[in-house]
Amino acid sequence: MQVLGRTRIQHNAYSESMTNILIVEDNIVSAMELEELLLSEGYEICGLAHVGSEAISKAEKLSPDVILMDIGLPGGMDGIEAAERIKSNLNIPIIFLTGHSEHEFVERAGRVNPKGFILKPYNATQIRVAIEIAILNHESEKNSRPFVPDKYALSESAFFK
Repeated sequence: MQVLGRTRIQHNAYSESMTNILIVEDNIVSAMELEELLLSEGYEICGLAHVGSEAISKAEKLSPDVILMDIGLPGGMDGIEAAERIKSNLNIPIIFLTGHSEHEFVERAGRVNPKGFILKPYNATQIRVAIEIAILNHESEKNSRPFVPDKYALSESAFFK
């Protein structure tokens, strides 16, 4: 499947190259809105997946810098299971986007060690901060120095690791 929209030639604040993002969202309207939000923040969309198996194959093929993963996916494999499979083979930061805040979902998602968990509805600031912190933490983990954000306020609808 083709990416929904266009890409922008713009750098993010922490890198000399574009940040490539894979969107995993089954709702086409939500996917389009998220794509527009990301493009307006200067990110590049390298792909879009609607089900877990497609997310896995696109992650392997496209090697995105970050995956934004909806938890509620159709097709027998939810976003948490897809994230587990991706993380077992690839070292890609995953941020969950979900409307589920129930304990069981948070606990299951936490076992995957995501770089963020953002409740819907979200805003551009929450998404941008989650992506930037995920990238910084991912890079510092490669260098064994955890990044500790000191100027980002956390809201009740998001957490970052």
